[in-house]
Amino acid sequence: MILNRNFDFTPAMYRRLLEALQGAGYAFLTFSDLFPSRDGRYVVLRHDVDRRPENSLQLAAIEAGMGIRASYHFRIVGSSNNPDIIREVAGLGHEIGYHYEDLSLAAKHDDRNGTGLMEALAAEAFARFRSGLGYFRTFYPVRVISMHGSPTGRIDNRLVWKYYDYRDCDVICEPYFDIDFSEMLYLTDTGRKWDGDRVSIRDRALPAGSNLPGEGFAGWKVRPVSGSLLRMTEKGIAFRERCKIHSTKEILNLAASGKMPDRIVINTHPQRWNNAFAPWLSELCAQSAKNQLKKLVIRFRGLKTIN
Repeated sequence: MILNRNFDFTPAMYRRLLEALQGAGYAFLTFSDLFPSRDGRYVVLRHDVDRRPENSLQLAAIEAGMGIRASYHFRIVGSSNNPDIIREVAGLGHEIGYHYEDLSLAAKHDDRNGTGLMEALAAEAFARFRSGLGYFRTFYPVRVISMHGSPTGRIDNRLVWKYYDYRDCDVICEPYFDIDFSEMLYLTDTGRKWDGDRVSIRDRALPAGSNLPGEGFAGWKVRPVSGSLLRMTEKGIAFRERCKIHSTKEILNLAASGKMPDRIVINTHPQRWNNAFAPWLSELCAQSAKNQLKKLVIRFRGLKTIN
């Protein structure tokens, strides 16, 4: 059974989203296009390819057919890392990014069962990061990275930048660190809804000063810019509160009304966007269960730290 264009989280609905944004006069940029900064009305499309990379190829083909470039961020693990699909997505003209999780992988394979000092784990993680970055650069000149996070993971992969600087590897953008969202709307389909970041463990905005105890990011090799998702300003928090969106149809309506902000970053996870009913329903049920798990994690762990 193929779902019709009125169902949310289908490729057909995604095409409608792109058409609405095009009709509203948005330019489509990649993250690399933002450095140096850009003015005007634009949207950056980021796709985190956590699994089912074939779904990403389907979205990439839709975008390319509409003359749109997006940013596809692949993991190094097998559920995401399909060389043929990476090559095809890059061949369609899209930007490729590295969706890194090297600190988690280092801890997982630590021979002391993850009890080693963080600095030692960070050294292994940075070596893994450079290797993974080199691998993805065989497909595309990657200069954009983004953290992959699991709600049940005990370590935030961004902690590696306390000890090392990704700019030493000719990386120009890690969106959680390098983009000021004070006047830019960040939308993510985390939780299979556009306001799911409010109960997300990793993919969410944090107010400046709430991230770490004591001196915050003092002493880090990479410090997030003011207004970034890791150091949200009061202005940025107020801006986000004025832009509460739950469903894709709400985005369509806001775009048609001219009430969407001029600058937007939209982060999707393509495994959630399915045409056929069976995988669509499976994703719905799995994500609903995961959302309940995240609520429990938030309840017992809290949301105020990177850890």
